[in-house]
Amino acid sequence: MNEISKSIARRLHTPGFATHYFVGNGLDVGSGDDSLGKYARLFPLIRLITDFDLPEPVRIEQLHMTFQRGIGRVDQTELINLAKLWSYQLQLALSDKSL
Repeated sequence: MNEISKSIARRLHTPGFATHYFVGNGLDVGSGDDSLGKYARLFPLIRLITDFDLPEPVRIEQLHMTFQRGIGRVDQTELINLAKLWSYQLQLALSDKSL
């Protein structure tokens, strides 16, 4: 939880983040409430951060249901449906903000 907040001090003191990694437009996948966008002003070469995240209940319940079906057994249809849902929601997020 809050991985961006935990790592921001280190990233501020590592030149590569400000000059190489956090440059231009970015997509923060799985951002939740802790988006890189909150810290964009600290990295002057960032132009736009688009947040993308699945709603918490979908992510946890779907993954739990998919991987807890049995020992070593994964329901392929559920994995495909989850991938389709994630892809559709990502397309919606990207259509709202052009990168």
